[in-house]
Amino acid sequence: MNIFQGLMFLLFSWVAYRLFRKSTSLFDFGFVSVVYAVFILVLFYPNVLARLSKMLGITRGVDLFMYVSIFLLFAIIIKLLLMADKNRQDISKLNRKIAILMQKLEEDNKI
Repeated sequence: MNIFQGLMFLLFSWVAYRLFRKSTSLFDFGFVSVVYAVFILVLFYPNVLARLSKMLGITRGVDLFMYVSIFLLFAIIIKLLLMADKNRQDISKLNRKIAILMQKLEEDNKI
């Protein structure tokens, strides 16, 4: 990777962070940036992936890339499911509070 590519990556990361900093956490943004940087590294230097796969006992670098990609997809799916479950719990709590407040308002109007 040359200096221009590195600067473009830093510029892209900075612009993306400025645009999405209110909707994403710093950890999520950092994780995506690291995955993006690794992807660029593998794209420009595929022999690094081949050497790493040989060290891990995997025959081809593409196989290692696929294994890691599948693992990351499962991790993303699990995170999304956990977020959906938390949102469901938050909505349930909010509905309970609204129901209690509505009941109190109805009781106050009856008196």
